[in-house]
Amino acid sequence: HSLKTLTAGLGTDSQPLEAVLDNAGDVTAYQVALSSGTPGCSLSGVAADGTADSDGLCVIMTDAQAGSAVIEGALAQAKAAIDTENFTFIVMANGMAGSSPCSQEVLADGLEQLLKKLGFQNSLKACSNKIVVVKYGGNAMINEDLRKSVMGDIVLLNLIGVKVVLVHGGGPHIKETLNKLGMESKFLNGLRVTDAETMKVVQMVLAGQVNKDLVNLIGTIGGKAIGLCGIDDQMIKVQKQSDELGYVGRITDVDVSIIKDNLDKGYIPVISTIGTDTNGQAYNINADTAAAKIAGALNAECMLSMTNIDGVLKDKDEPDSLLTEITLDQARQLENDGIIAGGMIPKVQCCTDAIKAGVKRVFIINGTVPHAILIEMLTEEGLGTMFVGHYSIGK
Repeated sequence: HSLKTLTAGLGTDSQPLEAVLDNAGDVTAYQVALSSGTPGCSLSGVAADGTADSDGLCVIMTDAQAGSAVIEGALAQAKAAIDTENFTFIVMANGMAGSSPCSQEVLADGLEQLLKKLGFQNSLKACSNKIVVVKYGGNAMINEDLRKSVMGDIVLLNLIGVKVVLVHGGGPHIKETLNKLGMESKFLNGLRVTDAETMKVVQMVLAGQVNKDLVNLIGTIGGKAIGLCGIDDQMIKVQKQSDELGYVGRITDVDVSIIKDNLDKGYIPVISTIGTDTNGQAYNINADTAAAKIAGALNAECMLSMTNIDGVLKDKDEPDSLLTEITLDQARQLENDGIIAGGMIPKVQCCTDAIKAGVKRVFIINGTVPHAILIEMLTEEGLGTMFVGHYSIGK
């Protein structure tokens, strides 16, 4: 299925939603519930060529008490943009004027029924009230359409009761800013050499620009996010990793109290990977490592690591050799055999560390695939590599 997400904003017309859907022509629409809070009217997430190559699912998210004119306009724009009759549309509305908001349970039930009709095998409800950590980076972070797609998936999961924690890096943004300032980027064993001046830039870019841009984007599509970094409430404690690397930290302790507090209030915590030592010195931290430590401390149901690759390949030159499931023992053997090598070693290490820390399932997925998170969670085959403990537990 091709998943497309569209958003519509606040309206005033109080015509019953059912009447709008009855007049929607060849579009099949389902009413479930959503409280969004997004003013205006906008569409996003449509395929670049305006078409869909298979039957698919389109989600139109509307603001609380959205009017029928807004919804009808969104349906018309969606039909024209996507240019196919083989599409199922969900209209997610918080009822019409004067109605009460529906609960997350009602929303989850509505989506569950619809997704089963569309042939998706797995249940999003199974993750309701459970914690899912998403490590966000790579091209999915710098491509605007992919950014909107990822944030849309995260908001949807949050709205049906999944407690999503977003942990992000920002290497390309740091490099861009350093270049503008005429400062050279240096790396040692894949880690950024971070002197005092570079650390100031890293903190400014990660905890400032990148973090707040993501929080703002989530808010504009109807989510409720709060920006944090590892310095807040002394969340991530570190020690200097080596003198050669400078202010690059090795995590010694993670206190997730502030994360849990915000999850309980319904927020999506968006965390930039800056840590602090006992003297208050800020340090740069590898985002994969931070995500794994946070997921373990939260006893997360699963962690998804978004990268620029499909997952672990048995043969790096054969895209069809993707390994869809790897246990801890198999991961060790694959590394001994040289199949997991080079830059994949630290990525896989973070995945296995998270499993050892208590995370039930960890996924490496290709963040350049639109709606990769939902596809991985909703289908048996998924699209990446799943890491588990000592035996298969399925998805």
